[in-house]
Amino acid sequence: MGLANENIITQVEDLLAGRIVIPSIQRDYVWKTPDIRDLLDSLYRGYPIGSVLLWKTRIAVPFRTAAVSQETQGVQQPVYLLDGQQRLISLAWVYRPESRADAKKLDLRFDLANEQFVSPVGTQQRNDPLLVPVVDVLATTPDFYRLLTTAGVDPATPVFQTYYKRLQQLHDVHKREIAVITYASDDYEEVADVFARVNKGGRKLTKGDLVYSAIAARWEDGLATIEAFHAELARDGFALDRDPVLRILGHFAGVGLRSIKLLDAAVTEPVLKAAWAKTAEAVRMTVRFLREECSVPRSAVLKTQAVLVAPSILLHRRGGTLGPDETVRLRRWIYTILTFMRYSGTTDTALESDVRWMDADEGRVRFGELMHRAFGSRPLDAPVQASELEHKSHLHAFFNVLYIAALRREARDWVDGEQLDDLREDSSARIEYHHVFPDAAIGGAHPKELRNSLANYAFVSARTKRYIGARTPAEYLPALEAEHLARHWMPMDPALWTMERFPEFLAERRRLMAATLNAMLGLPGAEEAVGRDAGEAVGRDDEAAPAVLPASPHDAIVVAADAEPFIYEPPPQSRPSAEKATVAEPEDLDTGERFRRQLVACSTSAEVAIVEELLEFWEISRGHVEFGDGGTPTARLVRDAADGTSVCAMLVFPSAAGSGIEVQFQELTRHPRFAPEAMREELRTRLNAITGLDIQRHNVHRRPHFPLTLLADEPDRAVLYQVFAWLKDVI
Repeated sequence: MGLANENIITQVEDLLAGRIVIPSIQRDYVWKTPDIRDLLDSLYRGYPIGSVLLWKTRIAVPFRTAAVSQETQGVQQPVYLLDGQQRLISLAWVYRPESRADAKKLDLRFDLANEQFVSPVGTQQRNDPLLVPVVDVLATTPDFYRLLTTAGVDPATPVFQTYYKRLQQLHDVHKREIAVITYASDDYEEVADVFARVNKGGRKLTKGDLVYSAIAARWEDGLATIEAFHAELARDGFALDRDPVLRILGHFAGVGLRSIKLLDAAVTEPVLKAAWAKTAEAVRMTVRFLREECSVPRSAVLKTQAVLVAPSILLHRRGGTLGPDETVRLRRWIYTILTFMRYSGTTDTALESDVRWMDADEGRVRFGELMHRAFGSRPLDAPVQASELEHKSHLHAFFNVLYIAALRREARDWVDGEQLDDLREDSSARIEYHHVFPDAAIGGAHPKELRNSLANYAFVSARTKRYIGARTPAEYLPALEAEHLARHWMPMDPALWTMERFPEFLAERRRLMAATLNAMLGLPGAEEAVGRDAGEAVGRDDEAAPAVLPASPHDAIVVAADAEPFIYEPPPQSRPSAEKATVAEPEDLDTGERFRRQLVACSTSAEVAIVEELLEFWEISRGHVEFGDGGTPTARLVRDAADGTSVCAMLVFPSAAGSGIEVQFQELTRHPRFAPEAMREELRTRLNAITGLDIQRHNVHRRPHFPLTLLADEPDRAVLYQVFAWLKDVI
């Protein structure tokens, strides 16, 4: 590793000349004008401005287009800028304004009187002669005398010399030096270890960044393919970090779950392509399982995304199909991982162990072993005690698992009665919650740890929060529906709703919450759980106990007679031009235009025509179209009912994996006409008359989807339009 103090302007010139380039692992230029002002102020005053980190290698590392115009690469191998991009590009914009890639003008001035850097606002500031353009001062041979006299400063006055010295001090930025660290290595893993420790400022370089760089170097379209997949998941509510996806990729590439091993020379382009095809499909399977079987609506609800790794590998081995027994076991194991934070410590070792037990006995998953390890240091099958929730807040894993439980219990908001179902919310959206006993009502009557106890929070909307205001439960709960309250583990004894009984209220609610957690985990003490989480009985059969561990109820589950299998329905194959899926859009576009642009980017012209036609027919059948304003552009086919309510029957979505239609069975269950399963079954039967469409019966309370390609023929579109007419009569 080399360390030297070098002239900072020389580094800028090397960047402009293409001798320093930006590797593909770097983020875009993100600094704003105030950041540039602060940098110049530090240089002017002689303050430290950090260091520049360069990587010298013989490897052909892919680089990205910089925010400055760079000269074409020559024969000489460039060095790669890993830390210092924001500073060098900012100085380039000031030192050589014409180098700015977007050709915009940066008007930055030096205030001679106050020794400050400003961006002039309004005509008065722009015409102020004492606000001197920084670019004029940083010129190679500036004429300070002319600059000052033009500004109206009399050479005979003392202030002339003061201003002259200030201009000279600013020009001396040319002479400032910066520490330049150069690390020479052709070993990716070594570079990953070194840079992850050395690079402390700006965007910290991770091993994942280096792995991405290696993928880009070996597979031309690799990064575009992977980023398009991440964008697809993010638009659908599951923005994933690089780590779990790279771990799964490493497994299918044959190098194990430690993604840094993807840097191995044996992982060639064909290996990466084949492994990625399995990875993308496996992750889609797991996301679908998390949503449909575990009621996890979006990635932000997960305390750890490592929980996707082992299920992805299992579901891929099973071809996306699990029987009722394995479906229950896998769901229960996932809940246990999330509840007891299995992957909060040594993630590598834990994941490797779990994946081994996924296929320990010739395809048989040893769920007993997996559950034992998920319990950690807890006694095997020990139920969650109410006392364990006593000192927990909304930051604890219990909070997120209880939110999932509320979704499974079909809990509704207290005021508007809407179900807590946000599958189409942005993937980063936080969980909405509010105090049952508001802070304003409690005041100093009880300690803060009680006020912010997990048991004093309810999953309700901002509207309900406003409704509660500063009132105590005794004042507002009597007006709310008892069923809605019960699904939020609300003690129904009004005597506990008073301020004097607040500690007892918390104790009773903790007891109810613990019962639900135990039901989800298949543990004793679940007798008072309500809803879907109480529907799976725990029992034993004659299966031999594992050799390593004592017998556990998790080795043998008596599955309810009506338990359903998990069957993954894959979307259409991704198009070769999947990178079109990410569309740069002006921020002021309305939601309808955003949808149309995304549809055009993701679909064929024939599919676009199909969507335009079906939206028109929906409106002809007296429905209306609402365009989603969340992270995913969608067209919701909504129909108003006679009672003034409205319901979304279907949803059209553009996607890189194939645009399609999502049937909103789950939302239809809220409408009185579709609450009986027979009506949803009728809708399923009518839709299945479309050639090639086979919505399974177990999906009548979910959100199955089918590709637009099934509507290519006019007779099949006619079937759909007949369904539209039927919905008009029914709703």
